[in-house]
Amino acid sequence: MSEYTTQPVRAELVPAIWPSILPLIEKGVDASRGDRIAEDYFAVCANGHAQLWLIGREGAVIGILIAEVVTYPRRRVALVDLLAGEDLMGWLPLINTRVERWAELMGCSAVQAGGRKGFERQSRGLGYREIGRVVEKELRHG
Repeated sequence: MSEYTTQPVRAELVPAIWPSILPLIEKGVDASRGDRIAEDYFAVCANGHAQLWLIGREGAVIGILIAEVVTYPRRRVALVDLLAGEDLMGWLPLINTRVERWAELMGCSAVQAGGRKGFERQSRGLGYREIGRVVEKELRHG
């Protein structure tokens, strides 16, 4: 039996728990590309457009994961958009299993995730493969 627990959070409960997990959300935002800030994640989780999971150990929340269903013309995928917390490699296999089950229930044919350079290596043991790299160029407007 794992020492970790995972719990999906229903959209209507997001406002009540958000203050307690905000530091984890901000940690994930700080490590991201800057496409969203914490308030943006709050909105998509609270309105049901994204699924928030809590990862716990010994009664404390130590990690979060936020995933969204993305519908392309030919398929649906579950996109893991934010992942943060302590002891990631300890709980990643458990939350991965939960996200895969959720994705199947949502009619998805794949789970996608992006991240920093080392994440591909960490996720390879869970059956993921690198399908490309993202490059970005910031544009100046005005």
